[in-house]
Amino acid sequence: MVIKPKETEKIYSKINLVFLGCGILSLILGYILLGMGPVDGPKSWTLAPILLVIGYVIFIPLALIFKINKNPDNSAALHPSAVSSSSPPKGDRPR
Repeated sequence: MVIKPKETEKIYSKINLVFLGCGILSLILGYILLGMGPVDGPKSWTLAPILLVIGYVIFIPLALIFKINKNPDNSAALHPSAVSSSSPPKGDRPR
């Protein structure tokens, strides 16, 4: 008897790995530029902090929370709680 493993859904897709790679690359370049040259140089004073903020604030969070919807058929008929009516039912109208 052969036991087949259950199919598991991947948490992160390829786009998440791309965002993570861009974030890590941005952080590495930011720290390298931060350590280069004079302290008051344009690279270590402006470009390095910008790259670090982009890496920490944009790319890393995008890599963690971005998810592609694989089921594009999200109709309201499947979720009755998502349907809202603008008028009350006919029997409950105030007079």
